[in-house]
Amino acid sequence: MNLIIKIKLVLIFVFFSIICFAQQQDTVTHIVITGQHKVEHLEASNDHTWFNKNYKEYKYDSTSVNKLKNLPKEYHLVVIAGTWCPDTHTELPKFYKIIDDANFSRERIKLYFVDRNLKDAEMVCKKYKVSKIPTFILFKEDKEKSRITEKPKDSIEKDLVKSLK
Repeated sequence: MNLIIKIKLVLIFVFFSIICFAQQQDTVTHIVITGQHKVEHLEASNDHTWFNKNYKEYKYDSTSVNKLKNLPKEYHLVVIAGTWCPDTHTELPKFYKIIDDANFSRERIKLYFVDRNLKDAEMVCKKYKVSKIPTFILFKEDKEKSRITEKPKDSIEKDLVKSLK
């Protein structure tokens, strides 16, 4: 075999090795969970380190968060997210930091995770007419007041405050 063919074969081998390694890395760092979960699952998980990191780093608008304090008990939220989704990695930790610091009980939040096809056993995307994630839906009693889809217009805290008016 001449030298050029050997070099091409080595390059092809290296290229495919890199692709295989990258795919293995993706499955390790983006573990997909589905169904209803408590956020504590993410907080305690070694597979979803993005949550705690982004939670700690977020600096919210304190004026808006103060306006969210002491919301009446008839307010609750449904959150639909994906552990594989970059927008979820950014927005979900921010949301929980805001909620926690506003003293809004986590018990008033239903958190659902869907797969890359926006599916889970309960079909929550279909039930709540969700086509993009994450989606944060604020309810007053059983009536939807507002929703934040994918990314907030201003910030999660400001968008939630606007929805209370």
